[in-house]
Amino acid sequence: MISNNYSFDEFEWLLGQKLSEKVPELSQKMHSSILEKTNQDLNKNFKSFSPWMCYHRDIDRLQKHFKRPYTGKVLDEHKTIESLRKVLESHEGYTDLTSEESFRITFSTTQEMEKQNFTPRINKAIESLFALHPWLKVIFDHLIKEIMSIKSVGNINFERIGLSTHQAKGLILFSLIDKTDPIAHERLVIDIAHECAHQIVQVFISGDKILDNQSKFVYSGARWEEREAIRSFHGIMAHVYESATALRFLEKDFFSMSNCLREYLLEELKTLILRINVSTDQIKKNCTFTALGSAIFNEIDLYISKISKFPLMKH
Repeated sequence: MISNNYSFDEFEWLLGQKLSEKVPELSQKMHSSILEKTNQDLNKNFKSFSPWMCYHRDIDRLQKHFKRPYTGKVLDEHKTIESLRKVLESHEGYTDLTSEESFRITFSTTQEMEKQNFTPRINKAIESLFALHPWLKVIFDHLIKEIMSIKSVGNINFERIGLSTHQAKGLILFSLIDKTDPIAHERLVIDIAHECAHQIVQVFISGDKILDNQSKFVYSGARWEEREAIRSFHGIMAHVYESATALRFLEKDFFSMSNCLREYLLEELKTLILRINVSTDQIKKNCTFTALGSAIFNEIDLYISKISKFPLMKH
């Protein structure tokens, strides 16, 4: 084990314990606002928030899902999945939960989930994530309402998919990589951290613009292409959480982990730092910030300064 010199205690908005103390109130405000608007629009009196209240295209047909319990666990009940499939896949044979034309997804069947061992693998990965970041459990419990299994359709076959969407806040969608991959578990843990970051950004921007010119296109290190600034910010936050998780893995088990995993994590850490640096530099050059946005980006700078000094980064 490498000594843990990379505390997140000084951060308030980026990650760590102080953020976990802020998220419950922020998430409650966001969920209450969505619930109130839904009740007004539908002339109903639903008592609690559901991710599907954000999906306005077929909100009438999704009302049956507003009342069922949401516990942050994997949805693996056949009738519920098929009910969602009838609504969300009735237009083109795939969901429109993502706006990217080439990124077409459909829900996995329960048989496909069982073949992948989806639920146990997700549960094990979440447990590992909380062991690395105990503070993240509070955030997860308040933000993540449900997890579903998906697969890609059409011409593009992604190796693995993780997806959060404003059309279903609190829902995380995953397509798992081959479970025979020797580092599949660690990669999944990092992917879940990535999606947690997206959910945190959704809470932030529900109450604050972060960037005064969100829609301005800037060059992003996430995909090495120009993207809207707010999407680039999403990518930065996701990369922060990925890199923080890779760092914790390395600190915890560096000398006992396999060479394959060690090399993968070190390379990931280097690449993620590069991507964050490129994206933040471009946003700073082209955008202005709200007070909260400035605070977050100041913490991103501090974070990069800290983890760039990891002693094995030049391995």
